[in-house]
Amino acid sequence: MKFILAIIGFVLGNIFGIAILAFYSTLTNSQMGNPFLLSSCLGIICGIVGFNIKKTNE
Repeated sequence: MKFILAIIGFVLGNIFGIAILAFYSTLTNSQMGNPFLLSSCLGIICGIVGFNIKKTNE
């Protein structure tokens, strides 16, 4: 289950990273060099968070 959450977090982080960079470059009217670098970093962070989510049983 942890691996599935990590994969989902990675994919969502990539999607949101690309969307944020596209929105930012549109607003500032600038050319982004490599949007996949930041989106990959965001995807890795979201994947780590998804992997470390604890299931609380109270």
